[in-house]
Amino acid sequence: MVSTPSNRAIPFGIRLGLAFVFFGFALGSVTVPLAVLLLLGLVHFKDVYQINRTYLALLRRPMIISGMAYLLALLVASILSGSTMSMGMWLATSLMIVVPLFFAPYVQGSLLTQTLLPSLALGAMVTGGHSLYLHFTKHILRARGIWAAVNGIGLVTAMTLLILIGAFQHSQGWRRLLYLGGIIGAGVALFLSMSRGAWLGFLVGLILYGVRNRKTAIVACALLLISTLVFTFSLPLRNRLIRTFTTPERGRFEIYLTSINMVKDNPIIGIGDGMFQERYLDYQIEDSAYPNYAFSQAHNIFLQVATESGLIGLVGYLVLVGALLLAGFRLYLQPNHLNGALFCALIAGMVHNMVDSLFDVVGIGGMWWLLGISLYYVYWGTSLHLQETPSSNKQPQT
Repeated sequence: MVSTPSNRAIPFGIRLGLAFVFFGFALGSVTVPLAVLLLLGLVHFKDVYQINRTYLALLRRPMIISGMAYLLALLVASILSGSTMSMGMWLATSLMIVVPLFFAPYVQGSLLTQTLLPSLALGAMVTGGHSLYLHFTKHILRARGIWAAVNGIGLVTAMTLLILIGAFQHSQGWRRLLYLGGIIGAGVALFLSMSRGAWLGFLVGLILYGVRNRKTAIVACALLLISTLVFTFSLPLRNRLIRTFTTPERGRFEIYLTSINMVKDNPIIGIGDGMFQERYLDYQIEDSAYPNYAFSQAHNIFLQVATESGLIGLVGYLVLVGALLLAGFRLYLQPNHLNGALFCALIAGMVHNMVDSLFDVVGIGGMWWLLGISLYYVYWGTSLHLQETPSSNKQPQT
């Protein structure tokens, strides 16, 4: 029998570490917070071990095999690349997936609603204030995050905004005011990032959230109306949006073709983790508009995985991601607003990564895996009728 951990039963160090992760995500990166959480997890090894003895049993064999296939394919490619840097990147990628695996069981129940989401809201307010400061005081057109560049903070705030919308509808009392402040902060940062991929991801996530029921539809329509007014009265934002439909994205088109060339030449074993920019010019298309310029990423997460780990690694990655999204979708179909918002945030992040490769970055991808695995645990724990401790509700709430 598996019990949902209650807030008071969780060691203070674990609570503090996870709160730092959620706060850091709103600032743009969880790299340092995840490292701190890992150290705190080692301090409280006994508690982490006890909870994972039961939750790791929820992992299905296809999911385990696919995850191992992806990481092993990436490891072989990194070794064959002969690059020490690539081996270091592989280690970082592995930790980005494995570390959240052991701490995801905590991301549910009272710890999520009483500690983690308020921490996320506080971080969002800080990020929103920082974006306003850069935009109006430093006159920086595209405001970056405290711990992330413009596209990175765009993705982070798009996901944060959707999560806080669900938290707002899920909660009562003073926390609603806190979440409202976080929503405003995340919204400001999202607009000022001028990241079109983040805007697209947020739009898809918001529509997906809005079609759940009448209450969520009202919230989604209100936010769409506010967004329309912002774009109508802000010339820089409007021009940035118009360019999407009037200016050809030659750069990304070239990157995609070059990435396909890499995959054709390395179909089974990829070029190695973090080697995209290093090998880019070897496969650059003829008559490039950017001759002798090596782009740093494939601007599509699946192309990025395929180039670095080969098709075997890509299949493993797809199965792994698909398992998490399928579990999240099944929770999305349930009436819980917060579950639905968390799933919509995962979708928003994935949509953005169709035109970017930010999940390849530990500071951003680590949070996606943490949330995705937590939803997986919640779904399978609920579906298998796993019992909670007396201090929690009958059904796990996330």
